[in-house]
Amino acid sequence: MASLHWLPVKFRIIFKTLLLTYKVLRGLAPSYLEELVIPYQPNRPLRSQNAGLLVVPRVSRSRMGGRAFSYQAPLLWNQLPVQFQLLS
Repeated sequence: MASLHWLPVKFRIIFKTLLLTYKVLRGLAPSYLEELVIPYQPNRPLRSQNAGLLVVPRVSRSRMGGRAFSYQAPLLWNQLPVQFQLLS
């Protein structure tokens, strides 16, 4: 599989989610996706206010809530190293 440049399914899902998140933050994604991703803005001055973090919404106790783009995109984006978040 490596010779065909294929990723395992789990990693391909993560890659596609992060790619869509990048496009949302750069204004290249459809508006319905932009509504699902909320930048983190604290109420008072904090060092993390300019870190490019996203708000991870609370999900219901159901299993499907954790699979939603609105939950997975900020979760994965916030786990990325800063040098990858700042790429343009």
